[in-house]
Amino acid sequence: MTANPVIYIVDDDPVVLASLEALLLTQQFEVRSFSNAQLLLEKIRPTDVGCIITDLQMPEMDGIALQANLVERASHLSLIMVTGYANVPVTVEVMKRGAVSLLEKPYDAIQLIAEVKRAVTVSRQSFEIAQQSREALEKIKQLTAEELSIMECAVSGLPNKAISHNLAISGRTIDRRRQSALRKTNVNSIGEFAVLLATAKKAGEI
Repeated sequence: MTANPVIYIVDDDPVVLASLEALLLTQQFEVRSFSNAQLLLEKIRPTDVGCIITDLQMPEMDGIALQANLVERASHLSLIMVTGYANVPVTVEVMKRGAVSLLEKPYDAIQLIAEVKRAVTVSRQSFEIAQQSREALEKIKQLTAEELSIMECAVSGLPNKAISHNLAISGRTIDRRRQSALRKTNVNSIGEFAVLLATAKKAGEI
């Protein structure tokens, strides 16, 4: 299960922080405010789920630098960028890097709330996909190198005879190791194993 979502606000203007926090609290969100991006980065964790609302133009670390840091950390927190002006190159850059939206000031409160709700959904989905990948990877790691080789051959569609030739092992050994692999990973068929393997590879460690 995912943790309760948190909405993080980052802005060097205390008036903006106070008004945004008051608005979001009316929607029963858990809200945390920061006067600069570095303070935020010191508090968030890899397992956090929710949304960051940040101004694009800030001293020290601006919104784009914050976004780059979040990408490097593989954070599941969604990002909503707010700016006083939005030119095409900036919009393309922040959206290409995965921002949920870029809102131009003055933005509508109803629109902001809608974007925050959408951002939380995106964040939850990102966390759950990563969690599924980690769980699949843990199952795959239970296999011996020999078992994994046989299963990868089977997933690629090779018949037993070809697997036997490629790996220089008997058909009986193939059957025994394949059944062991299915049992260890708790799947019932090569098709189910293929899905598990593809999910595990999203974790980037296979």
